[in-house]
Amino acid sequence: MAEVKNAFIKSKMNKDLDDRLLPSGEYREGKNIQVSKSEGQDVGALENVIGNAPAVDTVGANIDFNAIAGVPSNVDQLKSIGVYGDVNTGSIFVFLTNWKDTVTANQTPVNWSASALNYIYEYNTLTKNVNKLAEGAYLNFAQNNPIYGINLIENLLFWTDNRNQPRKINIDRASNGTFYTNEETVSVAKYNPYNAIDLYYSTSGQYYTSMQDVTSEFLPDPSKNNPFYDSTWPGDPDYLEDKFVSFSYRFKFIDGEYSIMAPFTQAAFIPKQDGYFLTGDEDATYRSTIVQFMENKVNNVGLYVPLPFAANQLMNSLHVGDIELLYKESDALAVKVLDTISSQDFSLNEDGTENTSLNTYGQGFYKYNYQSRKPYKTLPESEIIRVFDMVPVRAFGQEIISNRVVYSNFQDKHTPPATIDYDVAVTPKASFAPANNNQSLNNTSITEYPEHTVKQNRNYQVGIVLSDKFGRQSTVVLSPVKTTQITDTQGITYGGSTYYHPYKPTPVLPVGSPANDINSWPGDSLKLLVNGQIPVGADPITNYPGVYNGDATSDSYNPLGWYSYKVVVKQSEQEYYNVYLPGIMGFYPNMPTTPPDPNGTIAFITLLNDNINKVPRDLTEVGPNQKQYRSSVELYGRVTPDITSTNPNPVNGNQPYYPTTATVSAGVITSISPPTSNIVSTIALQNDFATVATPPLYGSIYQTLSNPSMARLTQSGNLIGSLEPASDTTLVNVTLGVYETAPVESLLDIFWETSTSGLVSDFNDAVDSGPQVKGFSNFDFIQTESTQGGSPATNPATDFFPLLPLGLGSVAMTNNEVTIVSVADLNGNDVTSDWSLIAGTPNGNINTHRLVVVNPKYYTRAEETRRFLFVFNVKDLSQAGATAAPFPVIVGLGNEDPLINDKPLDPINLPPDRVPLAVITTYTAVNGSINPPTPYTTVIDLSWKIQNQIPAPVLGLVPELIIDPTSGTLTEPSGTAEGNYSFDVVVTDSGGATDTAQASVIFGKEQINAGWGKRNDVAFSEGMGSAGMYWSNDYSNSSLIHVVDGNLPDGVRNTINGRAVLNGLSLSDTGLSNKNRDPKVVNSLDCFYGDQQGTQPITFTNINYRPSSQLQSNGQHALSSGTAYLKIDYTLKSFPLSDTNNEVFDNLSGPDQQGGVAWPSFLQYRASSNDAWVQAVDVEGENITLGGIQRNSYDLSPNNQATMVETGVINDNSQTSIPVISRCIPNSAFSNSNTVDFNEVSATFQKDGGPILQSVSSKVFAIGKDQGGYGNSDKYGEYRLIVRFPTNSYVIGGGDGQADVVPRVNLCISSNSQLYASQRFINANIKVNLTFGDFYYPNGSTDTAFRYSRSATANTSSELASSDIPNTDVYAREWSLKYVTVFYKDPNLQEIDDRMSNGFYCYNASSDGDYNTENGNENSFSNGNSERLVQGTYDPTVDSHLRRWTANFTNSKKVAGTALPNVVVLPFY
Repeated sequence: MAEVKNAFIKSKMNKDLDDRLLPSGEYREGKNIQVSKSEGQDVGALENVIGNAPAVDTVGANIDFNAIAGVPSNVDQLKSIGVYGDVNTGSIFVFLTNWKDTVTANQTPVNWSASALNYIYEYNTLTKNVNKLAEGAYLNFAQNNPIYGINLIENLLFWTDNRNQPRKINIDRASNGTFYTNEETVSVAKYNPYNAIDLYYSTSGQYYTSMQDVTSEFLPDPSKNNPFYDSTWPGDPDYLEDKFVSFSYRFKFIDGEYSIMAPFTQAAFIPKQDGYFLTGDEDATYRSTIVQFMENKVNNVGLYVPLPFAANQLMNSLHVGDIELLYKESDALAVKVLDTISSQDFSLNEDGTENTSLNTYGQGFYKYNYQSRKPYKTLPESEIIRVFDMVPVRAFGQEIISNRVVYSNFQDKHTPPATIDYDVAVTPKASFAPANNNQSLNNTSITEYPEHTVKQNRNYQVGIVLSDKFGRQSTVVLSPVKTTQITDTQGITYGGSTYYHPYKPTPVLPVGSPANDINSWPGDSLKLLVNGQIPVGADPITNYPGVYNGDATSDSYNPLGWYSYKVVVKQSEQEYYNVYLPGIMGFYPNMPTTPPDPNGTIAFITLLNDNINKVPRDLTEVGPNQKQYRSSVELYGRVTPDITSTNPNPVNGNQPYYPTTATVSAGVITSISPPTSNIVSTIALQNDFATVATPPLYGSIYQTLSNPSMARLTQSGNLIGSLEPASDTTLVNVTLGVYETAPVESLLDIFWETSTSGLVSDFNDAVDSGPQVKGFSNFDFIQTESTQGGSPATNPATDFFPLLPLGLGSVAMTNNEVTIVSVADLNGNDVTSDWSLIAGTPNGNINTHRLVVVNPKYYTRAEETRRFLFVFNVKDLSQAGATAAPFPVIVGLGNEDPLINDKPLDPINLPPDRVPLAVITTYTAVNGSINPPTPYTTVIDLSWKIQNQIPAPVLGLVPELIIDPTSGTLTEPSGTAEGNYSFDVVVTDSGGATDTAQASVIFGKEQINAGWGKRNDVAFSEGMGSAGMYWSNDYSNSSLIHVVDGNLPDGVRNTINGRAVLNGLSLSDTGLSNKNRDPKVVNSLDCFYGDQQGTQPITFTNINYRPSSQLQSNGQHALSSGTAYLKIDYTLKSFPLSDTNNEVFDNLSGPDQQGGVAWPSFLQYRASSNDAWVQAVDVEGENITLGGIQRNSYDLSPNNQATMVETGVINDNSQTSIPVISRCIPNSAFSNSNTVDFNEVSATFQKDGGPILQSVSSKVFAIGKDQGGYGNSDKYGEYRLIVRFPTNSYVIGGGDGQADVVPRVNLCISSNSQLYASQRFINANIKVNLTFGDFYYPNGSTDTAFRYSRSATANTSSELASSDIPNTDVYAREWSLKYVTVFYKDPNLQEIDDRMSNGFYCYNASSDGDYNTENGNENSFSNGNSERLVQGTYDPTVDSHLRRWTANFTNSKKVAGTALPNVVVLPFY
């Protein structure tokens, strides 16, 4: 049969229509039925409804909730006002109360009963168990407010009663009946964290900003340590450098909900250098147009998250499971999460104890140390724009739609007050004063945000936004329109909710007053002068909720009243630029005779880099050939070049510019003029402003050579710009000028959230019962540890007086009485008797007070004993019957810098045989206190350290000097230090103040100054060259190079007037003032080589040198410390006989004939550039002469195996002073009596198959400080070494029939033909090399002891001793055989060789390759002295270290000037 089905989806009973007309989905009549809501095939089917039956417990007894709840029979009994059944679990949820309100259901506020009995129970029809879910008066149920809207989503039970705000509980968590205890835990809308994070903290009573730089070891003043430096800090030091970051937080509750975000902090920003221009910064700024240090120095931020309860109570009181820390950059819309802190973390301290900490206004807090780490996630947009929860204040209906809770018939917001009576002003930040138990009275910004301020020349509209405890916010509430303004005694004018903050005016108050001192100005902040409270009572007509009252035991309990407030600001003048300029000219740069505009009405600026964009041209109507452009940019001056001086290079440089002017009457600012701006009228290139064909270079325009872009401005009011110089080309000192562009006006009508917020109750308390004493004016505590009894402890120039509150501001208490109640240190010790209070100098009609020291104090290490709590009694004598009010003040004793004794410190000289661990010296100092009280003294609490050691310590190479931090004792434990050590001795006192003294210790031998230089075997003169080396501090002094002719004092060799023997080789007397070498070269047309003229001319050179390629130590090349040395090597290499290049000499008479070269040379000295040059003297007091003869021949070096084939031997060590005319030098400059030192070098020309011989005359001289103990005075100052053009040897050449190696200069000048060796031979085989440096620390050696052998016994003369055989090993400090001072038995130079008797000894170096062998023997002879070399009497292959010297020793010390090399005369052929 056919089956008919009817689904009753409409769930509608219809008795009006005939059965035949009844639509599908409806039914005629139904009893005890329900329409199925199944999502299966039976949806819409009619089902029988199970019948009602009494609820019974597990033993079958009827359920009686009054009995279960224990309700006494003599009180109103419980009645169910709402029931919800869960068919899935068989649970029935019952809402019970015994309270019946007397007001209508929708009246605001409802009547509250603190004694009402309210319950929520769960009865399970399957298990017959009853479970209490919640109870308490806070549920605020009423029998006349039945609950219709009840729903269960999973384990969350939602309900609304049109009496309270919508609520919910978690039935799993509520199973014990005590989990929910207050409105905050059951409301659907969650608690709103209203306070911004605090960025300050206290330590031992001292407050600090928590925005810190922890990576810089020193403050901008490098002499002061950074107190926040942390060498182990693990964060990213550069992450915040270019960011303005603000921080906030939000709560995550245990059921997964999030609170709205708390207000953000202000930007965590402190500029590098704390915003100050240091030396050179202004110049760098106008060159780059960028303030380089305007970057964030903050890299570590302590985030002190305020909590409504102690952190360990937050979970139980609000069910907060996590705290999310939020991060936002100023130029980004995104809000990011820094970290999520679980309840387990924020409820415990680091040591595992309960976190019960409270801040100054009685709230808990959690500290998070932000270390410049990147956030780990970004919040979705829906959470960023969520400023309150969309949960109604109350709702009648509630239902679940698509798994969402939907409310109907609701009130969505509170009604705010129409106005709040307050006034607004901007004043300097108030002194730091955290208010106890009333956050609204906090004055913390001066410490919390030390570099923040309020922008000047701006309009600010300040409003207040109110919020209930659950984040439902009001619109912005403004102050009522005012007809009058309030002006206090400081000239600060308050008026309504809108305030114009002008530029600071031109200073008119006394110099030094805080208003004029930029260094003491803390920045400005907005102030609210609150005159009236926020209404406390609720208004049922307007739905005004009143003020929050969270006391559930009070009859005025009001959990939905206004709970918190925050201050918001509208400031529509937004973006602007600072224009950093290379000066501002208050005149026409070309300075016309009749300027188009009078000076003072125009100004000119140079536009560089990005300033061109900050001050743009108007390009709307521009022609193709247009060069000048209009502009209408408005600029406000902020910094101007000094306008008080006509000096083009004023001492003051620049100064602040004030666009406004103040009017003062009786010491009070009565008005401030509107700001004057400069309008840019024309922009063009520099040369397009002028009409001349060739514009001059303007002395007042920066980078005038580059034809920069410039702007012409109109000006009025206060003058800006420098005054005109003497002429348009007069160079003007460029100083930084700064303009500020007019801001861009925003059309967005937006109030911006600030970090200022608080409780409405605190706000009202501050107005209703503010403190009777606001504070003290001018309380400047100046006492330090050096302040004596009877001296002022407070500044006598500004005696203090009490202040009365005026709203949140203050005024002077003119007729007052102040007394000291008590004084205690922070440990609680009573020190009241250490001060007295006397009358100060009256301030007008205000009587003032001064604190005076009775007993001096000492600045201790413990802060608790050097900070003091003063409690004063203050009475207002102008009020009849006034009583004294106590007022506390905490002050800190000032520290005085320590002082190191005996400054400046004398250098310390230590002998080479010092004991390593011995005390070098002990430094002493005083701590700055004067007559400190017992048990303190002037020398306690001092600690010592060394810094800036030069040379810097290098492990294993340069030892570190050690100073005992307590005693100041200096040691060098390793015993290996050598030479000069300089360092800073630093003493630190108990307060961290320091004193520094420069110190130096010379270990063994003093080192030379760096400016003298160190050069090793450099080519000084080659071929036909003349050269000079000059060690000076002033290369512009004309007498440095100029050589004076004439007779000099006895003992000083006459010299040559200039050094140019050929035309064109003269050198400038100041040629080395800006370069390291000054050369000239001339090719002679008359001097040739070979067998005919014209083959190749001979090149002559003349050159001067500085000792290094760059000026060292600010040009200080003169010798000023230590002992320097010079080693001069004169070299001639003989000519190969088999050369095929026709380079034989024209008069070579035999295969073994000798050729020789001689150099006129001298070394001179003068103490300063103002003294005359004299012959130099060495450290042993001997005149330095460069004469001598060095020879080489086949008798000495018969083969290539001969030791001396490359050097020859000293033939004559004495000075060679031969009449100059014998040297073939033009006699026009000299008479026959003129003599000069010549160093002659000769060698035999090659025989067939024989070696090519070379002869090197080596001269070593030690100059400067006598460190050998001979008592000679130091010869510090300027030196010059002159080596003249080489000439032919006097002994070998120069006569007819002899070999001429180099030209005879007089013959060249007289155009006589003469043939010589070739230019190639002369340049390659004739040279002078130069080595110089520190004698005791020579180039290429780190040794401080050198090994020698000496003869066993003394002899009676140098001649006799020269033949003695050195066979006793000894050591000396010196590497030069000439300057050996003392022989030692050991290489540590600790035991002097006392085996020596008085007399002459022969000695030589110990081994081939040793430094003294290679550099110190001056190529002496290896046998005894001989007038003529006799073959067969010596070994030509003898070791090179056996070259001998002799010297006279007395008492084991060499007699000064007695050291002589062994010499031999070679035979001539």
